[in-house]
Amino acid sequence: ELASSAVERAGRELAGRALAIDASEDCAAFVDAALVARLAANLLRNAARYSPADAPIDLALELRRAPPAPGGGEDGGKALALRVRDRGPGLPEDELDSVFAKFARGRGAKGKGLGLGLAICKGLAEAHGGGIVARNALGGGLEIETILPFGGGDGI
Repeated sequence: ELASSAVERAGRELAGRALAIDASEDCAAFVDAALVARLAANLLRNAARYSPADAPIDLALELRRAPPAPGGGEDGGKALALRVRDRGPGLPEDELDSVFAKFARGRGAKGKGLGLGLAICKGLAEAHGGGIVARNALGGGLEIETILPFGGGDGI
């Protein structure tokens, strides 16, 4: 449902694009579905903007263990990992962290935009007690991963 909602929200930016969705049936998470769908839609729009028109975009959702809280201690319990990968040029290494700042646009930025989409994603991830990272993917493109903890110390 989350993936479907995100794709619907991304709308026309994904029209005609090959989109691969990898989400297990048992990938239920206790998160604010509307906000996380908005986060995923922003990531999908960004991927569509920087991927060649004939290149696939990947959206993956999986349950995993959240990282320990800052300062160490117990593991963080369950988390939803949400990854979007494009097949664009990626980013220079020195821009991977700064791309989440307000009004940040990469040196190779395409199209219109204020540079707020990824800053909004960061804010939504942090509102869930999680985080977001960007990395250049093996084989090309950019992968953005969000980890959204949702509590509980029992096994996944």
